[in-house]
Amino acid sequence: MEIDKELGNLDVTEQHVMLGEVPAIQYKLHTKSGDRAAEFKIWDWWDGKNISDFEISEKYRGLGLSYKLLDYATKKCGAKNLAVKKSNTIAKYVYDKYGFRVTDEDDEYYYMSLSKGKEIEVWNRRADNGNC
Repeated sequence: MEIDKELGNLDVTEQHVMLGEVPAIQYKLHTKSGDRAAEFKIWDWWDGKNISDFEISEKYRGLGLSYKLLDYATKKCGAKNLAVKKSNTIAKYVYDKYGFRVTDEDDEYYYMSLSKGKEIEVWNRRADNGNC
């Protein structure tokens, strides 16, 4: 399949951006033909590196790209936390399968941290008192 060939040759670009007042790095992945395949942001917080705005372009969904990007975000960038809307059941399934576990939740989001063996790196958003 032509798309599979393109995904093997993704170009990654990095751009420094702001998430509100928090500095972040935005990663954009494009095919050699210039199609945007995916993007996500990594930002530091008191609990470590976090993934946000994780999005796979519709054309490239269902091809396993999520797991490749999670490898990049966790192994290369060192991210271990993320939040996912409760309504986004597909993303939640992907994160569960990858090894993230829910450590907290509110009415709208699950807050998840990457498991390490049998231990879970705990990300408790309620412990954030606003002082970084």
